[in-house]
Amino acid sequence: PAGVRVVRDESRGVYTLELATDEPTKTVSCDFTERTKHPLAAVARGHEVKVRGQCAGRVNEFVTLKDCVVAK
Repeated sequence: PAGVRVVRDESRGVYTLELATDEPTKTVSCDFTERTKHPLAAVARGHEVKVRGQCAGRVNEFVTLKDCVVAK
């Protein structure tokens, strides 16, 4: 049931990986920096991705992880 998309906010230097959940109106936002964004190029629907980051709680109604990296 997972959907995925990457949203770029180049003015802030943030790249957000949005992960769908079982609830259609809820997502988990994983914020990457310019320095850590490169593995996002390989992310596609249906791929399993492990992400590590610091939980910032709810930001704009979405659970948000900051300073994320793709875990191996």
